[in-house]
Amino acid sequence: MNVVLNPTGHALELTRELAAPRERVFAAWTDPDQAARWWMPREWTLVSCRMDVRPGGGWHRRMRGRDGSVIAKWGEYREIVAPERLVFTYNTEFADGTVEPETVVTVTFEDLGGRTRLVLRHEAFQSEAASLSHTGGWTGAVDRLGNHLSARSTTMNVQPYLYFDGRSEEAIEFYKGAIGAKVEMLMHFSDMPGDKSMITPGSEGKVMHACIKVGDSPIYLSDGNCRDKPTFSGITLTINATSDSEADKLFAALGQGGQIQMPIAETFFATRFGMVADKFGVSWMVLHSKPMG
Repeated sequence: MNVVLNPTGHALELTRELAAPRERVFAAWTDPDQAARWWMPREWTLVSCRMDVRPGGGWHRRMRGRDGSVIAKWGEYREIVAPERLVFTYNTEFADGTVEPETVVTVTFEDLGGRTRLVLRHEAFQSEAASLSHTGGWTGAVDRLGNHLSARSTTMNVQPYLYFDGRSEEAIEFYKGAIGAKVEMLMHFSDMPGDKSMITPGSEGKVMHACIKVGDSPIYLSDGNCRDKPTFSGITLTINATSDSEADKLFAALGQGGQIQMPIAETFFATRFGMVADKFGVSWMVLHSKPMG
């Protein structure tokens, strides 16, 4: 992975060579939409992300761990030299209310002719133990950055956005078990910054925006108006399985509590093909295609 971790004194330094032009890597650090997709450690889910990328502007993120605990991180941009360098302060408030003393992060971007050498230096820790505690988080985040850059297309793409009207979290748990979905981001209405007067009473704990990933494909979800009556007529999602056995397994899992629309079987174009509506009413085509030619 070409990653070098070098805890020296009370600083942490990480170096990574990325297979993307410097301008794209810099944009991934300064575009809030892109940062929301990768800037978090492994096994953490983003709750909110706000960035005012200018000298003196602030950034703020909240993340939820696997145990449900939420931590907040924030800071202020001190220096922005596009596409060469970023400097910002870094603060952490843990779930128990403990606030870590402010530190400083410097990120440099070296042009390698279509590739980029990223050097991240996180310093001003009060102890070496404190610097080492951030090693795993930054390593996981930069790994996610590399995946984001390799997957990001330079062309327009279309992605599904499904409204579950109050059942999004139930749906997310179902898809995690049924088709191996991974949560990329989850924000409740109560996490919305600013004026919350427009939130419908009783929906504060519902999902305002979420993203799950099935294989390499993102699916976006929301509880919308929280009427508990989701409808998905006229839309079908397709899963391309890698084998007949995987197709059978996915079809059976999606059909739990749902309705089979077409039993899975061999067709002229696929060794396995079936249609099923899951228990939320979302229609799925599951197939393992025959070789072309």
